[in-house]
Amino acid sequence: MKAILSILNKNEMFSIEELFRQLNEFDEISVCSDIIVALSDINKGNVDIAVFDLDLFKKNVMETLSCIKDVHTENPNVRFVLLADNDDDVMISAALRFGIDCVVTRPYENGQLLSKAVELCASRFEEKRENDPNRNIYVEKLVSSILSNTGILPNLKGYKYLKEAILSGYNDRASLERITKTLYPDIAARNMATTDRVERAMRHAINTAWVKCGGNNFYSRLGMEDLYGSRKPTNSEYIFAVIEYLDNNIY
Repeated sequence: MKAILSILNKNEMFSIEELFRQLNEFDEISVCSDIIVALSDINKGNVDIAVFDLDLFKKNVMETLSCIKDVHTENPNVRFVLLADNDDDVMISAALRFGIDCVVTRPYENGQLLSKAVELCASRFEEKRENDPNRNIYVEKLVSSILSNTGILPNLKGYKYLKEAILSGYNDRASLERITKTLYPDIAARNMATTDRVERAMRHAINTAWVKCGGNNFYSRLGMEDLYGSRKPTNSEYIFAVIEYLDNNIY
């Protein structure tokens, strides 16, 4: 996937660029300080998500928003995220009518912005799933998006192990009947780790995300908040919940 960032503050743009590079989904991330040039690049290439700063076009808001609407019409698959200040209510309302998919207001946490981005990318994948020629790639990208969107980011070692466990379980349901005896050891062997280390890394990733997300936002994301209530999921419960989500959303 390709992302393009157009942010006024260079430090903020660098921070967001580094944040996006943590995700395995993005093959290319480009930055551009000129919003019009960025829109032109979207028309030329297969951009999946654009993060724009409202401060870059406040002097010509309606004209720029009209350009965004035209670009969105020509490229309906691209997703637009707008960064704005809390006091920009009027312009934010206009932006949402002109093709902006979501708005993130300052001050924001990096996790909040990343969560919005991966959620939009996941929705894009879901819209394309029936026509996707490579189902395995689609499933892998969707799992990556779900993990990140539930607070489990790639910088956590448990992210890789959980992703492998979910994909293995989704493709081989028999392995789910022997998670601790077969699935964990298989993942450990592929990563030159011990079974205990794999299990602990998964548990640490879930615990970290649980605290960061403020509880059961994971279940709300998957529409399963009634399954475990406010109780933190175990490793196997997390794996089963994501696989059930995949079963309900991939055809």
